Amino acid sequence: MAATSAGSRTVAGPGATPGRTLCYAEGVTAQVRYSLQHIIASLSAEKARLEKLITQQIHSDEQLFGDHQLLCTIKGIGSLTAAILLAEMARPGQVQRARQAAAHAGLAPRREQSGTSVRRNRGLGKEGNRYLRKALYMPALVAIKYNAPLRHFACRLRAAGKPKMSIVCAVMRKLIHIAFGVLKHQQPFNPSLA
Repeated sequence: MAATSAGSRTVAGPGATPGRTLCYAEGVTAQVRYSLQHIIASLSAEKARLEKLITQQIHSDEQLFGDHQLLCTIKGIGSLTAAILLAEMARPGQVQRARQAAAHAGLAPRREQSGTSVRRNRGLGKEGNRYLRKALYMPALVAIKYNAPLRHFACRLRAAGKPKMSIVCAVMRKLIHIAFGVLKHQQPFNPSLA
């Protein structure tokens, strides 16, 4: 291993990515380094195996494969996110409206009200599916950048003075609405309808 800077070294060994750097204390022995590299390689192999199994499961069912392909037409939703949406999201047969699917995901806005004087937003609640919220965070950031209707939606919210996280959560909610509509109508995403 070659030193790149104080406290970090380039990783070399089984399963290591070339040029990748690990930071660790100077006192770590070679045995500990090798053990950590072995664990990382093992976890990477397991991740690849699980992703392959997910892909096989999706391809084995015609309806699941069709729904997966439809979800992948939404800019910002990739193959892995589409698989998570299929596994975790409330589907059109389970709920009647996209608003209910968003509430199932925990993306319904909350308001605090005390009498008539205090009305303020309280952000997102802890209710709902946290795995779905976690899976939609990065796709929401991608959608803000590359999905034209959602980019315009985010710009409108920014112009209204909304905080960045509120905008991201609103886009996550919008992605649930779009995914629900795509699955309900069995039509690819049409940006002009968003």
